[in-house]
Amino acid sequence: MTYSHRLEVYAQTAVINAFYRKPIAFALRSFRSLVAITLFAFITAVHGQSLASSFTQSDLDTLADSLEVHYQVHANHAPEMCAKYQLPSCSHSELTLRFSSNVEPGQWALFFSHLAPIERTLSEAVNIERINGDLHKLTLREPVNAGNTLSIALLPKYWQVNRSDIVPNMYISAPNLVAKLVKSTQSVNDPATGINYAQHAGTWHEPVQYQRGPNDALPLADATWRYDHYQNMLSGAGKTDSAALLNATIPTISEAKWQQERLIVTRSINLSDLPFALSSADRALLSQSGLLSVSSQSTPDQASNIKLRWEQVPMPAEHYQLNIDASAITVKSADMTGFSYALGSLAQLFNKQDNSLPIGQASDSPEFAYRGMHMDISRNFNGKNVIFGLLDEMFRVKLNRLHLHFADDEGWRIQIPSMPELTDIGAFRCPDKTNAAQDAQKQCILPQLGSGPSRDASVNGFLTTNDYIALLRYAKARHIEVIPSFDMPGHARAAVMAMEERTRINGSQQYRLIDPLDKTEYTSIQFYNDNTMNPCLDSTYAFVDAVLNDLIDLHAKAGAPLKTFHMGADETAGAWIESPVCEKLLGRTLEKDDTHLLLEKFVKRVYELVSAKSLVLAGWSDGMSTVAINERKPDMLATIWQTLYANADQVASEWLASDGRGVYAFPDALYFDFPYANHPLEPGYYWAGKNVDTFKVFQLTPNTLWLHQYLWTDHMGKPFTQSLPNEFWQAELKPFGIQGQIWSEVVRTPEHLEYMIYPRLYALAERAWHRPSWTDIALDALRKDSNGVMQFDAQVMDKIKKAQSEAWQAFSYRLSHHHLAQLAQKGRNFRLPPPGVSKTHSTALDKSITPKIIANIGFAGLRLQGQRADGSWVDISQQTPISNDIQYIRATLPSSKKHSASVCIKDCKQYDGK
Repeated sequence: MTYSHRLEVYAQTAVINAFYRKPIAFALRSFRSLVAITLFAFITAVHGQSLASSFTQSDLDTLADSLEVHYQVHANHAPEMCAKYQLPSCSHSELTLRFSSNVEPGQWALFFSHLAPIERTLSEAVNIERINGDLHKLTLREPVNAGNTLSIALLPKYWQVNRSDIVPNMYISAPNLVAKLVKSTQSVNDPATGINYAQHAGTWHEPVQYQRGPNDALPLADATWRYDHYQNMLSGAGKTDSAALLNATIPTISEAKWQQERLIVTRSINLSDLPFALSSADRALLSQSGLLSVSSQSTPDQASNIKLRWEQVPMPAEHYQLNIDASAITVKSADMTGFSYALGSLAQLFNKQDNSLPIGQASDSPEFAYRGMHMDISRNFNGKNVIFGLLDEMFRVKLNRLHLHFADDEGWRIQIPSMPELTDIGAFRCPDKTNAAQDAQKQCILPQLGSGPSRDASVNGFLTTNDYIALLRYAKARHIEVIPSFDMPGHARAAVMAMEERTRINGSQQYRLIDPLDKTEYTSIQFYNDNTMNPCLDSTYAFVDAVLNDLIDLHAKAGAPLKTFHMGADETAGAWIESPVCEKLLGRTLEKDDTHLLLEKFVKRVYELVSAKSLVLAGWSDGMSTVAINERKPDMLATIWQTLYANADQVASEWLASDGRGVYAFPDALYFDFPYANHPLEPGYYWAGKNVDTFKVFQLTPNTLWLHQYLWTDHMGKPFTQSLPNEFWQAELKPFGIQGQIWSEVVRTPEHLEYMIYPRLYALAERAWHRPSWTDIALDALRKDSNGVMQFDAQVMDKIKKAQSEAWQAFSYRLSHHHLAQLAQKGRNFRLPPPGVSKTHSTALDKSITPKIIANIGFAGLRLQGQRADGSWVDISQQTPISNDIQYIRATLPSSKKHSASVCIKDCKQYDGK
C-alpha cells in the first residue's frame, strides 16, 4: 500500500467513526438517554473493576511474553494529516499490536516511552495519553480476540528518522500486580557494532521516512555517498612519506626533528636513573606500547641499555621536551604532567614491528588549557567501569577535564551523604505497583527513556561515595580534573521528586525545591511539567550549598580538591510565573519575560555560594549569558553550546571579550551523541547535526570559527552564512578550551556508549592540543575591502582541504595502528567506518553489462574484506574491481576480530543497512 493510499484509508475511517458518533451526541439531549447512559457507565465501571480483579499475575506475565509489537514510521512530513487534525506539524507512524489470547478493556495498560509526544491517535480501539516526559499509556476501549491485530495510526509531534528514535522496553501494568517488560520490545545489541536498539522498530526504505521534510537536503549516507566522502577526505593528500606515518602521534607533537635513522631497541628501557618510581598510569602507557617488554635474542653484553631520564626545568605547566639518542631517552618538563605526556608520545613513537624509535628531538605544548570530555551518566547509567575506561583513553591523548554530568530529569547519580533520598529515589526509575502513572513513592521516579518496569534495570544506579573517591584518585593520577555537573534550575526533576519525598516523610522544608502554591503551567524542552527548581526559595540555595559541601568533602578525602562546579543553568522552561514566592521576591505580578530575570538571579546567587568557597562556577552558555558582559569574572566559565550555523561565534566572541572564560562545545562537531552519518541505522539525537563523523571533528578549527561556513553545511544539509562581525569580532579568537559531549538519552549499554565516543574522542584530543596548519592558511587569506570589511579569499579552500587531507592520513594511520589496536586488546567497543562502494559501467550506454565494483575505506591502516558464498571472509584490495563471488564487504582492523558493519554489494534482497 502506497503512502497516499494509507492516508485515504485513515481519512475514510475517521469520517465513518465521526458519523456513527453523531446519533449518540443527539441522544444525549434527552433526559431519558442521559439516565440510561449514566446507569450504563456505572455498570461498566463495576464490570471493569471485576475484570481487573480477575486479571492475575499469570495473565499479565503471559500477555507481556506473547504480545507482538511492531512500530513503523510512514512519513516524517505529513502536511495533509496535520492540517486535517489542526496540528502545526506532525509525523505519521503506526503501532501494531497482535494478541495471542482474548483481552478485555479495563484489565491492564501498556506503558511506553515515545520521544516525540503523540499528538493524535487515529483509532477508536485504544486510548493513548502522555503521562509526563516521554512516558505514554495505552488502554483498550473494546475487547480484542485472540489472533487479531490492532493497527493504530499515530501522529507524533516531531520527526522519527532514525531507528534510535524508537524506544525499547514497553511494559504491561495492572493494579496491585508486578509490571512486566513486553518481550517483543526488549532492546537487543547489533553483534557487529554493539549498537543497542529496539527490536520492534520497523524499516526506513523511502525518503519520506528518513528525511525530516521537504527542506531536508542532507544526502543519505549510503555506500555510494561514503565512497565519494572518503575520496574527498583524501583527495589532496598525495603520497605520504612512510617515515611521517611512523612518527605520527595523537595528538600531533608541536615541533619535532627526527632523523631518517631509527634506534633499534633490543631490551626494555632502563628506569634506574629516574628519581622516582613510575606511577601505575605511566607504567601502563609504556607497557601497553611494548617498551617495557622488549626481549633480545643477543647476549646481555650486546644488548642495548637505553635509560629513561627526567630533568626538571622551568617551563609552563604540561609542556615537555623529548630527546631520543642511542644511549638515553631524556624528558624535560617543569611538572609530572609534562613528564607523563612525554611518555604518552614516546609510547606512540615506538614501532612494535621492528622495535624501533626515531632519533631526534621534540618540543610539545598544548594549544588550549582546557581539553575536556563531557559524559552524561544521568539519563542512562552505564556503570562505573566505562568511566574509568574513558579516563584511561583521555590520559593517553592528553585530555585533562572530565565534565561528569550527574543529575538531570531522569536521574541523580552520585551519593550525597546529607540527602540520601537523592540516590535512594532519584537514581532509579520504575512504576508504582498500584498506579504505574505516578512516581513510585519511596523507591523510584517515573520510568523514562525506555527504562522499563524494573528498579533493577541496568540503566538505573549511581556512584557511591567510595566509587567517586576512587574515581577522583584515578583521574588525579592521570592529571585529569573531574568537574561534577548538576543541571539546575531546569532539568532537575530527579532532585525535585526526591526532595518532595523527603518533605512528605519528615515534613521538613529545609531542602524543598518547589513552591507548592505555584500554579504555573509549563512544558519543558523534554516535555516535563514539574522539573524545575524554584529560584525564589531560600531552601533551593540551602540544597545547592549542602551538595557543594558534601562534594568538597569527598574531593578532600580523595586528595583531589574540588576546583570547578558546573551548575547547568540551561533550558529553563518558563516556570515560576504564578509562584507567590517569586511574586514576593520581585514585588509584583510576574510576566512571561520574567523567567529570564529570575534565571539571572539564580545564576548570580549560586555564583555567590560557589565563589565564597573559592571555586569556579561553570554553566551552559545560555544561562551563564544572563550575566551582563561587564559583570563576568575570571571564576565564571561558560560552556558554549550554540550551533555554528546559528551564530555561536557571536556568543563565543562576547565571552572571550569579557573577563569570563569560554569553552567551546558546539553541537555541530562536538556532540558525540549525534549520528556519525545521515543514515537511519546510525543512532543518536540529531537536532543540530546528523553527520558528525570523526573527520568532521578533526576538521574543527577553533581559533577561526568563521571558516566553518566554507567547510560544512547546516543540520539540514544547506549552506549557511555566519554572523557579520560584531564589536567583539576578531579574525582569530582563542578560547579557554574545547570539550566533547556524550549525552545518554538513547544510549543504554556500555558498548553503545563506547561506539559513540570512540574514535571521535581522538579527533577531539587532536584539535584540543594541536593547532592545525590550515588555521594560518585561512588567516593569511583574510583581506580588508575598500570599506574596511574583512573578506575571505575562498580560492584558498583547495589549499586548506589539501592540508586537511595530508594531516588526516597521518592521523588515521596512527589511530588505526595504535589507539584502536589497543582498544581492541582491552576488549572495548568502537566504531569502524563501513566501506564505500562505487559501481561503474564500461560504457555509459550499455547498462546490461555487470558494473565494475570498487570500494574504499575512511581510515588509513584498515583492511577491506569480502564474503564469499560459502560464508568465508577474504582480504580484498581497495580501488581494485571486486570479483563476482563477493556479496558483502566490510572494513577490518588488522590483528583483531573487530570489523565494521557489513555492506551488501550484490543480489541484495533487503534494505542495505549500511
